[in-house]
Amino acid sequence: MNNHLKEIRGKFLVALVLFAVGLGYVAAPTQVYAVEETEASETEEETPLSAETESDASANSTETENPSEEPEAESTAAEETRQTSEEDSDSEDTAQTTEDTSVNEPSTTSASESASEQESQSEGASNEKWPGGVALTNPEETGVVMDVDSGALLYSYGGDIRHYPASITKVMTAMLAIENGNLDDIVTFSKEAVYGIERGSAHIARDVGEEMPLRDCLYGMMLESANECAYAIAEHIGGDFDTFIEMMNEKAKELGCKNTHFCNPNGLFDEEHYTTAYDMALIARAAYENETFDEIVGTKNYTIPPTNIHEEETYLNNHHAMLNYYKTKRYLYEYCVGGKTGYTTEANNTLVTYAKKDGQTLVCVILNAEQGCHYNDTTRLFEYCFEHFNNYSVDEEMASVRLTMIDGAEAFSVDMNEARLAAGATVTLPAGVAFSEAAKKLVSYGDTGDDLVIGALEFAYADHGAGQAEVLFEKAKIIEEEGGAPAEIVVHRRFEKAVKWFLPTLGGAAVFILLLLIQHVYTRAPYHRYYGSRLLRRHFRRKRKKNRRRRRRAARDE
Repeated sequence: MNNHLKEIRGKFLVALVLFAVGLGYVAAPTQVYAVEETEASETEEETPLSAETESDASANSTETENPSEEPEAESTAAEETRQTSEEDSDSEDTAQTTEDTSVNEPSTTSASESASEQESQSEGASNEKWPGGVALTNPEETGVVMDVDSGALLYSYGGDIRHYPASITKVMTAMLAIENGNLDDIVTFSKEAVYGIERGSAHIARDVGEEMPLRDCLYGMMLESANECAYAIAEHIGGDFDTFIEMMNEKAKELGCKNTHFCNPNGLFDEEHYTTAYDMALIARAAYENETFDEIVGTKNYTIPPTNIHEEETYLNNHHAMLNYYKTKRYLYEYCVGGKTGYTTEANNTLVTYAKKDGQTLVCVILNAEQGCHYNDTTRLFEYCFEHFNNYSVDEEMASVRLTMIDGAEAFSVDMNEARLAAGATVTLPAGVAFSEAAKKLVSYGDTGDDLVIGALEFAYADHGAGQAEVLFEKAKIIEEEGGAPAEIVVHRRFEKAVKWFLPTLGGAAVFILLLLIQHVYTRAPYHRYYGSRLLRRHFRRKRKKNRRRRRRAARDE
């Protein structure tokens, strides 16, 4: 029995040694890779996956051709739109003005040039691998369709032409308010908020000194396009009006907007208040990542309870005709999940719309449209894009692909075997195109001060950005030496590997040995049945002797 216990103790000692070795592996000295500023990192010998193409198009490409494949059908749709455009008017924030009403002063392209561009695009549609899209009703319109999940630009006509945004400006105002405020905060309407908006523009009749939760102000601004709510929100979030405007412009630059400048939070006319369809799509996509924003813009009706000044409830209706049957049901679209309308005399009709179908979410932006055309064109663009584009999950498609095999891996100063892709990334490709056909390229962000995100894996097809996935390196830390000496990348072994594989194995071995010990204690020596020790042989010898004695006694008794 003593020998047996010694044997068990030995196994426990072995388990402890293995455990100590595992801890030593996890806490082992780090690997150091010297990074010379003038020398490139060594390249992998493996063949890059993206050798099939030299495209380095990013997911945020801003120039996309969009020829029409069915010009006759589009001209018919245009005629129908013009016939019905005079029937419904939902210009909720019209700014009455007697000044020159020439449309879209900031535009850098004339209407005749836009028309010729659209015609040339229509002629070249059949030569493009990327679907060309459909022609807009009027050549003066501009429009963009973007996939919300991947950020891929699916369609763009005049996407970089500047126009006045009108009330779709409030998408940016709402996003900043939700990110920087508390929905239960009380917003107090100042004299400037109530009387600082143009007479005759959209409002919900708030008074000076009226108090409302930020949540109710957001609903008033996004559903009824209330300009005094936008002004009050700006003062509350920014501390003052000018600070909030600075926040709007800083956020636009952060999102990659290059042709956007805001002068107010509500979109009322100002010559220096402009954007483009592409920039507005970037803003709308970023806003939709917030669930609170999604809920607000997708709400059809809302009721503001009594306030310190208004004793009765205030009923709100969403003015987006593709989402809510408010003034007309002509433009209702079953896949619409939210959006924001806009109108001023100078801006004409503007529209931001979100639609979701079969797990794919798109955002469409239309600027400078005639009445009714913005809804019809948005619906046609959604139908076209839902039919001609599919989404792929990067998590599923790249599960077995090593990052070291992808073009651009040599630009990273860390061990790419230790890097991984951020979860949840999406790639959008034309229908019928396999994920393997997309060009893949790794792009290093260099020393950004972010120890987590070190770069991105960009996907492209036919010179169009199709999406990207962030490259993560959790244990990377950049240490700058004094005197501007070359940096060193200190790469810690990933603790996740030990947690996922090594420690569970040791734990399982320890549990197994412990169970054997317990089994021995309660059943005396069944452990030896499997290992043939001397105790087991002695046990069976005694048992055989007892059996022989019993048989002899039985024989004598007979």
